[in-house]
Amino acid sequence: MHISRTPYSWKFIVAWSAGTALGGAAGIALSRWVNSDWVVGLALGVVAGGLAAIGWRLWRERPPVMSPLPGVNARLLRWALAITALGATVYLLAGWAGVPFNLFFPWDGVGLLALCGLAEILLRRGRSFWAASCLMSGVFLPIAFNAQFYGMNSPVNALYLLGILISGLVLGSNGFFGALMAISILTALFTLGEQTGRWTPVYPVGAPAQGLGLVLFWWSVYAAGAWLSWLSARSLERALQVSRGQMLALAHTLNALTPETSLDRILQQALSAIAAQLDAPSVSLFLHDGQRGEVRLHLAYLNGRVMSAADVNDDAPCPLPADLPIWKELLSTRRPLVVEDVANDPRLKQRARLIAQGLQTILIVPLLLGAEVLGYFSINCLTRRRFSADEIELAQALAQQVTLAMQLTRLAEQNQKAALLEERNRMAREIHDTLAQGFTGIVIQLEAAEDALSEPGGDVNRHLTRARDLARESLAEARRSVYALRPQSLERKPLPSALRDSITALTTDAPLSVEWQWPEQWPTLPPGLEADLLRLGQEAVINALRHAGATRLRVALRARPDAVEMEVSDNGRGFDPHRLNAGAPGGFGLVGMRERAAQHGGELIVTSAPAGGTTVKCRIPTHA
Repeated sequence: MHISRTPYSWKFIVAWSAGTALGGAAGIALSRWVNSDWVVGLALGVVAGGLAAIGWRLWRERPPVMSPLPGVNARLLRWALAITALGATVYLLAGWAGVPFNLFFPWDGVGLLALCGLAEILLRRGRSFWAASCLMSGVFLPIAFNAQFYGMNSPVNALYLLGILISGLVLGSNGFFGALMAISILTALFTLGEQTGRWTPVYPVGAPAQGLGLVLFWWSVYAAGAWLSWLSARSLERALQVSRGQMLALAHTLNALTPETSLDRILQQALSAIAAQLDAPSVSLFLHDGQRGEVRLHLAYLNGRVMSAADVNDDAPCPLPADLPIWKELLSTRRPLVVEDVANDPRLKQRARLIAQGLQTILIVPLLLGAEVLGYFSINCLTRRRFSADEIELAQALAQQVTLAMQLTRLAEQNQKAALLEERNRMAREIHDTLAQGFTGIVIQLEAAEDALSEPGGDVNRHLTRARDLARESLAEARRSVYALRPQSLERKPLPSALRDSITALTTDAPLSVEWQWPEQWPTLPPGLEADLLRLGQEAVINALRHAGATRLRVALRARPDAVEMEVSDNGRGFDPHRLNAGAPGGFGLVGMRERAAQHGGELIVTSAPAGGTTVKCRIPTHA
């Protein structure tokens, strides 16, 4: 949907004028032939000629005159019906209170109320065009009758302006013309009737010159009112068209933002929408390359299809330096630029190529993202064109939707990279927590076997068998952890038992005594949380075995109403937590432990001091 032009061509206006003139002449001739009143014949002929011209237009062009009114016009129609019905009621009350009105009172006011009621019924049933027709046919009845009653000298004729305004707001820019022509004809006929003595109004017209002057005066007043009505209706229609264009562009953008759709696909749809809604033969998209300091053609809509810069071939412009006057002006003003005359605009540095393509007018719309200008659209026209404010506003709205699509796509790519990095970290933690922990247990068992070799009667085979079992278990756990599966031990038993068995396997025959503490009733936790708590406990014990040189170890599990806690403490050599980094022994393990706790909204607190032992406490809320 692009910005539409006025529905009235000069051809129709000439045809309508000729039809009314010929109809009036035929009416006068017919009335004299039958010895009737020629004024009546003139009136009937003018009406018949005007209707014939309108019928000719409907037959030739078949415009959708009976389609439902836009939502805004329908809402205005309901307000107009209410105000008109209130005015008709006041009109009837004033007449019954003694104010003199025309000979048709009170039936003109009653008829207007009836037509308002009928229009409301039609409007409720979705027949908004017919409802508007009923209103407009009724609103002029009391005005016309009283204009005839009081005469052309009366200010009552100014009430026609109200009808013209209502017709423009309700029927749109199509409505004002019919109302203006009908009222102008009525004014001329009423003046003619007064001058020929057909009736005597309350304020009669004097000499014929005075009657002609009144007709010209009221015609000029009605024309001014019709012009204001047209401006109001046109502004309303264009605002509606711009909002619809924005909604349509947003709908296209959101529909295109699927996981399978690339950014270029979204931009292709945007270029097609811009070309269609702004009625442009070609549209080009230029993007700024900050690293190279260039503005490059990215996509172009030409000959009904979207092409990349490589497909444009010889017509594609070379990369433009970022110091071009046009680009500098976009950066400074951040507003659309109109090049009305391509051949003579000094801001264009490739005018020869543009002239060879037949371009005469260009609208350049920047793509704004905060303080950054990502690039611009170039809307190209083969004829001299003056873009209206509504068209420029619509182009800006479309550019904003394209910028939104580009930013959302960028964010999606960043999220994918962040997810990939998080997955790498998870795999690093899993490998560290499975292989490293298993290897530590194997090393401990092999060291015990080595000690057993130097002792008479040492049970070397038992330590070697235990080391082999740990290697097999660690290999299985590594495979399962890489695929983010639940640790095998948790599939058979609750967390406290699984943690005890795992730590017992790690500390078998190690010079370390372990003290356990956990509640009799352990709550059911999400599988991911239980798996991470198991890994945290294993890592804390591994660090004590590997680095602390401890002889006593205490492992405690606590179930609070709103959290679960795990605490592992030893009497080892301790360390300074503030001086530990990821590259130090145990440093990466502590980083992984903190990341695991943070994934569940928890925290890991490490308390230690040189020669003072170490306590690792993890607290994770359960949101119970």
